[in-house]
Parts: sequence; structure tokens; C-alpha cells
Amino acid sequence: MSEEWRQIRGYEGIYSVSSHGRVRRDLKGRGAVVGRILKPYNSHGGYVVVDLNTQGFRAAKKVHSIVMDTFAGKRPDGLQVNHKDGIKKNNHIDNLEYVTPRENMLHSYKTGLRVAKPMNLGENNGMSVLTRDDVLEIRELLSDDNLTQREIAKIYGVRAPLISRINTRKRWGWL
Repeated sequence: MSEEWRQIRGYEGIYSVSSHGRVRRDLKGRGAVVGRILKPYNSHGGYVVVDLNTQGFRAAKKVHSIVMDTFAGKRPDGLQVNHKDGIKKNNHIDNLEYVTPRENMLHSYKTGLRVAKPMNLGENNGMSVLTRDDVLEIRELLSDDNLTQREIAKIYGVRAPLISRINTRKRWGWL
């Protein structure tokens, strides 16, 4: 695919971005050369960033966001930009897509950018007060209707909100 250049929204006439993820200067200014490709740098998160200047203000902008905004349209609320190949430096339009935060997170696990932490659930968690057997007993007591969650909590030496979370399976839900 040949490189296509378009004006950056909000910086029309000053900067353009290419479909390959390069940003150039379009307006002559103090110390600025028309047609010069801006030198990108890496953010703390590893994304490619460029500084855009207008009316004396400088703004650091992530290149992948600029490319998507320019070539795919304004980012819909609640969506994020995803690098399909998992390489944050590859800002080619064909490598970018809008996704939900959940899709982005799942993609990061699939590409190996994130690694799942070892399972420290239940008794394997050093902070756990309850055992597997305790939780099964608590569930049995909850189905009995003779005891309140507060009373069950007192028996096991925990707070009532934990009993509620066990009941709704927000805690120990895999059992």
C-alpha cells in the first residue's frame, strides 16, 4: 500500500500524518521546516509519541491515536486503539483497530504482552482466613435460613460483607 498523507484534526494546515504512522510538519514556523518528518519518542508505556505545537502550546500525542482519528474517524466513546500485531511501534493504519477495553486486554494476553499471574486463589492466598471446607459449610448455612449473614460471619471470625460475597459468588466463585 502506498503512503497516504492526511491533515491531523485540530492541526489542519500545520501537521499531517501518513497511513504508515509518520507525522510531518506542513507549516513553516520558527525553527520548523515544511515537510520535515517529526522525530518520535517512546512514552513510559512504550507507545510512539510526537510533540505537536500550535499557538505556543505543545502537546504530546500518541501516534497510533492520531492515525486512527485521521484515517478511521473519531474514536467512539468507551473504545481503545489496539495494535493487532501487539507491536506498539507499528502504527500503520492496517495494524490498528478500535476495540473495547475487554477485547484489548484479552488481545494482550493472547499476544503475550501480558502474562497471567499464578493462581493465588482460596487457601493458596496467604491472606485467606477461610478454607475450602469453611466456604462449603458457609454456603450450607446460608441455604438454611436459620442464621443471618452477620451471625455466620461471627462464627467464622470474618466480616458480614465477605459472607455476602461468598453467597453471591463474588468470592470463592469457582467452588
